[in-house]
Amino acid sequence: MRLRYLRATDSMTVRLSVILALLGCLVAISYLGTSNHTELIRANAAAMGASGRQQVLAQQIACLVDHVSEADGDHRTDMQDDLLTSVHMLSESHEALMNRDATIGAVTPLSAELETLYYGDPVMLDAKLRNYLANVVSVATARGRTFDQLSSPILPELRDSSADIAVALDIAAAEYLRQGDDINRRDWFLQASVLGATLVVVTLMAILVFRPILRLFNIEVENLRTSNVKQEMLTHENSVLAKISRVIGSSLEIDDVYTRFAEEVQNSYRSIASSLGR
Repeated sequence: MRLRYLRATDSMTVRLSVILALLGCLVAISYLGTSNHTELIRANAAAMGASGRQQVLAQQIACLVDHVSEADGDHRTDMQDDLLTSVHMLSESHEALMNRDATIGAVTPLSAELETLYYGDPVMLDAKLRNYLANVVSVATARGRTFDQLSSPILPELRDSSADIAVALDIAAAEYLRQGDDINRRDWFLQASVLGATLVVVTLMAILVFRPILRLFNIEVENLRTSNVKQEMLTHENSVLAKISRVIGSSLEIDDVYTRFAEEVQNSYRSIASSLGR
């Protein structure tokens, strides 16, 4: 029995070690998945911020172009300076976004949809935006008659381009938002998978480890109870034998000895029966 108990204990130790190793793997997977998810969310949020900045700056440039075309003199010059500043900011933001600049945090590769939007036909947002900004710079730096000569052919084209670019920038921002939703869905699936696997491992632990431990504990308790009963019976037997010996040696009268012997045997029988029936 003792050898069997030791073997069962060793088997449970192996099972527990395997299950704890599985739990450790699940914790590691969950940690790595969460860290990767956090990085993806941060990069996508940074890209969304840059994309939103492009939208605002593009709207601001479109408004400034209209105001510059209607202003004159020093007022036009001041507005042209503001226009150049906005163009510079939009150009920097776009370069950082396209080059996945780590300074803005947008380090993840562009999705296939965004690659098509920025570089593929028919939108080609990257080329159109660069060309648009170059035309805006020519308007913002023109003075006097040069501005008047440029304004007639370029301003209508800029107005059409700004509307086209605004739509494309809206599509890009919506795509970044959709990517964020996809990342959140993948994270939810990962967390659900890890939780399900953890429940399975905990269930296996309960079945393969805790239940056998409880069964062995019950066996040990039963063995201890049986051992105590046997010890009590042995003690009682020794006590009865001692009493019988005293009865036999207490008198030379056989009838008296026989009567007292019979009484002692009856008392012992009742005591044993009472002990076994409790």
